[in-house]
Amino acid sequence: MKIEGTNLEGKQLTLIDLDHVMEQLGFVRWAWDYKRATYDYKFEDHKSGHTFYLRVPAVCLKGEIQDEPNESVLELAEPYIGRHLHPHGFDYEFKFPSTILDNAKRKLDSLERQINHLVEA
Repeated sequence: MKIEGTNLEGKQLTLIDLDHVMEQLGFVRWAWDYKRATYDYKFEDHKSGHTFYLRVPAVCLKGEIQDEPNESVLELAEPYIGRHLHPHGFDYEFKFPSTILDNAKRKLDSLERQINHLVEA
C-alpha cells in the first residue's frame, strides 16, 4: 500500500546524510544496488503476530551508491507498507490495522522533519 501525502517524494540528499537520518529513526538500508536503495522500518503487531515493513525507496541521481557517500545524491520516492509473508515475500494489498498505519505515518512525519532540518541547515 502506498502512503500518500508525506511530502517525502522528490526530496534529495547525499547518501551519507540520508543514511544518517534513516539510522537515527530506526530504518535499515536493506535492499540496494548501484542506483537504487530501499530503507525499511519494521513494525510487529503482537496482537495478530503479523510483521509489517514501512519502505522508503530512493533512486541515485548523482554517482552510484557504492561511491563516496558524501558525493552520491539520492532522491526519495513514495513510501509504501507491506505485510511480511513467511518465509519471504510481501502482501501490499493487506487491510492494514489503523494502529500500524498511524505509527507508520508518525514515523514518516519524523523523517520529513529531520530531512527538512538538514536541508534548511
